[in-house]
Parts: sequence; structure tokens; C-alpha cells
Amino acid sequence: MTRAFRLVIRTAAAALAACTMLPAAAVAPATKNTYAVPAELGSLCTDTTRLEHVLATKLQPQPQALDQWTSLLRTLTCDLAGKQDLGWRRVPLRSYTTVVSYPLTWVEYQTRGGKERRIVRNYRARSQMPQKLEFWLGGHIDEVQYDARRHTLAARFPAARNPQDPPSAGCTGTRLSFRQQQGTWFLSGIDPLPRLPCRLG
Repeated sequence: MTRAFRLVIRTAAAALAACTMLPAAAVAPATKNTYAVPAELGSLCTDTTRLEHVLATKLQPQPQALDQWTSLLRTLTCDLAGKQDLGWRRVPLRSYTTVVSYPLTWVEYQTRGGKERRIVRNYRARSQMPQKLEFWLGGHIDEVQYDARRHTLAARFPAARNPQDPPSAGCTGTRLSFRQQQGTWFLSGIDPLPRLPCRLG
């Protein structure tokens, strides 16, 4: 074995030993979080301070400006004072164009031949939107999704079921998506949910 060859062997062995001594790579924190909101925290037309504190703990890394986000939700769902739930109702999108971030994602569900199709439309400006776009909304949420990498939040609004309906009766709901731009949250997506567990009330 030549001296040069022995040198190569020793160099390779030293490199292998150094590799085995390296610390394990740190696991990157999850950037997507989903939090099931308890019924006692889901009412938006009341004091949402407790909800904000819980979300700041459950959603990591912590979203910024949660108080502005919950205030935006109250603007969409409650009366002008932000204290009265107006109930599960249809609302016109054009009433809220000042809080919209474009492109806005609009989802529709169509049934053809017994099969349901999900159609996604993207409006890049207010001028592209049809005159009449309406969606259902209420004053309660039961789920929040957060994507830290994309700086997006989403809230799910379940429809209230009539207590006289059978337990198996299906309900609808709406998921609103929000995008943060320069520290401020804006509405960025509307998705009607055709099948959800029902909430009494």
C-alpha cells in the first residue's frame, strides 16, 4: 500500500468520523395549523379577546394582527356595532369589496349527471366580478386554518340546523379565506361547503 493511498484512506476515515459527529438536522416547524374552535369561543359577535388568546397559542408560528382579523370577521358577520349576530343569511359580496384582496378565489359546486363538480374562479379585479355574487354567512365559526408560509387564515362558518330537522339532515357552511398584506388581513377566498356536521341553534 503506497503512502499516497494510505493518506487517502486516512482522509476518508476522518471525513466519515466528522459526519457521524454532526448533530441531527433540526425538524422544521409545521407551517400549516388547523384548530377546531369550541362552541363557547366560536361566537364572533361577542368579546373575541379569549378567542384571540387561544389562537395565538394553538396556531404556531403565531399569526400577527389577530385582533384586526377578528375585527374583520365581525364586520362581515355582525351588525354595525359588531355585537349582534344577524343569523345565517345570504350576503352580497359587493358590500365588502373594500376588504377584498385580489386575486379573489370564488368556488362553486355544480351537479351534472348525478356527479358534483367543484369549479374555482379567480377574479383579479373588482371589474371582473359579476354584478350579483352572494354567499351564506353567520356569526359563528367552528374551525380556523393557518398557513404561516403563505400568510393565510381561513375560518369555517357552519350553518345552524333547525332543531325540528332530523339528526341526519345535511347542512351547508362557508369557508372564508384571508390573506395578509403589509400586516393587514383581507378577504381572499369564498368557498361554500355543501356538506358539514350540523350545529344546533
